[in-house]
Amino acid sequence: ESTRVMGLLTSGVLVAAVCCILGEAIVFDSNSFFLTNYYYKQSRLALPSSLDLVSYEGNYYEDQLWFLKPSGRGDGCYYLENDYRPQYRIANQNKEEVFAYNGNHYNDQLWRFEPGKGGAYYIVNCAYPQRRLANWQRKKIIAYNGNKYDDQLWILESRLTAEIVSTTVKHIDNLQGPTPIPIEVTITEGFKKSETNSATMTQRYRLAMEASIGVEIGMVSASASISAEFANTIERFSSITTETYWEKTETITYTVPAHRNWKIMQHQVRLHSKIPSDRAVMYAFSKIFVSKTGTFTDNTGWIVNSS
Repeated sequence: ESTRVMGLLTSGVLVAAVCCILGEAIVFDSNSFFLTNYYYKQSRLALPSSLDLVSYEGNYYEDQLWFLKPSGRGDGCYYLENDYRPQYRIANQNKEEVFAYNGNHYNDQLWRFEPGKGGAYYIVNCAYPQRRLANWQRKKIIAYNGNKYDDQLWILESRLTAEIVSTTVKHIDNLQGPTPIPIEVTITEGFKKSETNSATMTQRYRLAMEASIGVEIGMVSASASISAEFANTIERFSSITTETYWEKTETITYTVPAHRNWKIMQHQVRLHSKIPSDRAVMYAFSKIFVSKTGTFTDNTGWIVNSS
């Protein structure tokens, strides 16, 4: 897993795993998505407790998330596994029938994504390439082998999207001060979820987090050292299953020199999701800036912010 983290975060993309549509990068491999129909824009593919594939238009839940597991053959085909019920995969055995299957793996459970219009995709069965996943009359999910229509197009919405910010933790202007100033600064590193009562750190959540940060690293053109910083933070904290240890806070004493402008900044990644319990903030490394003037210079490009 650490290799995948560094591959995503150091380069911003994995060539075999990423597609760009309308200027936006999407990491397909081992990532989770809401599959929203292009024609019926409120309809998402879901697997409720009935285990029937349905088109759902209500609130966002985890049973609407689909994990793209590569076939392992390098052919661009994926098993579409439900995130909430991970033993179930979308299968197409007989003509139009599409269903959730939890038995052995067969080729009719493999699907590929062919670009359509408006950033949407046709989801094509790899065993029967003439069949495409469709939302028939907003009621039933089928595999259709006729002409192409917009109800066969699907928009992939990532489980998580990352926003990188460089925040000021503490700023002391001591330009007019004749003596140094001792100060205490409290720094947090690690992860904090927005809803602690339901917080979990599953493997699939970590994979979605890595993918979203990797994409954003590429979009803001961050340096390799910053990419490694984020990868290091993920490795240190996301492998811990007990929420108590997802973050570490410590108070450090610093001295602001006389006649200097001083601040300490920190990289943060804000993880956004349509599922409230998925939302989180990752607190990464911090850096001190010192200046003889009212402004600060960032010669290394350490300060990055999502546009």
